[in-house]
Amino acid sequence: MREMDLGNQGSIDLTLHGDLASLDGLIPDRFSLSGPLNAHVGAHWKDWAPQQIEVEVEIDQGTLRQMSAGDTEAEFIWDRAALTYLGDRKAGKFEAVVQREGMDVLLLSLSLPTARDSQINGEFTLDGMDLRKFQPFTEQLSKLEGVASGRLQLSGRVDSPNIRGDLRLSEGLLS
Repeated sequence: MREMDLGNQGSIDLTLHGDLASLDGLIPDRFSLSGPLNAHVGAHWKDWAPQQIEVEVEIDQGTLRQMSAGDTEAEFIWDRAALTYLGDRKAGKFEAVVQREGMDVLLLSLSLPTARDSQINGEFTLDGMDLRKFQPFTEQLSKLEGVASGRLQLSGRVDSPNIRGDLRLSEGLLS
């Protein structure tokens, strides 16, 4: 579906249904993506200034693969990944979630103002993220093991953010 009203004031409303593989040209050659992609983008403006922007992206049963000589070296598979953004002239709010095996393993909530000297507010949560799944993607590490969990609070200004919180690594090994 596509609706547009362009000019000094106007709006656009786009809906996209497809496969993540269509985005492979935007990422390094050694990686590939697959899974159904559903997205919606809406924007409204007046006097050429954005009044409201909405973005929703959802990917169910997605896969990120790292390839070497045509063979799969590593895969990161998720049940569901979703990102939403709602913004206006003054601020925007991001929400993101990644689910694996029916559990939320990554959550992000972040409010960002448009002015660099304004306050940000957010939270990043990991819950039982198995790091072994990422080891093949990290060329600098020969071993990456363990389960990461924790919560980080984001505050401060856009140009000088503060990050506070704790991350725990259980049965971890980095080398």
